Amino acid sequence: MLTGASGGGKSSIVEALGELGFTIVPEVGRRIVREQLAVGGDATPWQDRVGFRDLLFARSVEAFEAAARSPGPVFFDRGMVEALAWSRLCGLPVPVEWCAVVERCRYARTVLVTPPWREVFRNDGERRKSWDDVLDDYRATVDAYESFGYRLLEVPRAPVAERVAFVLRQAGIDPAARSGSP
Repeated sequence: MLTGASGGGKSSIVEALGELGFTIVPEVGRRIVREQLAVGGDATPWQDRVGFRDLLFARSVEAFEAAARSPGPVFFDRGMVEALAWSRLCGLPVPVEWCAVVERCRYARTVLVTPPWREVFRNDGERRKSWDDVLDDYRATVDAYESFGYRLLEVPRAPVAERVAFVLRQAGIDPAARSGSP
């Protein structure tokens, strides 16, 4: 599981892991925003925070359940805990039943975190955040994972290949054995 700051390089790491043949789960939030923009919907973080949050949680749980049936390691670009962090960040109540789901559906105990990295942060049509918003979101996300008992380990700021090697080592996989082919 990778989480952390928007624009901190999570997606680049996860995509590179996919290119190495690992099972990956791309960021659900970006997929929701992309879909909403395509159909003229309003369940985006900047329009309907509750609608976005509810879709984020439901689809993150679906992704978790689908990944649970996959053999071998699965690398997630964010997870269901983000919906709870988003709730707290927006001052929205966190549904009690969601907490029970998060307690039952556990990722690996150690969650890898990409810290805010100003030099690589970029906004685009799907990400519309100020740098201050990124910092607030990062703190809320880290707090949410910690509140559910996850151990957080920061991914060093480095070129993507080095970050991928770091992630693989943390997963108990020899990066040298995986470079270039599945």
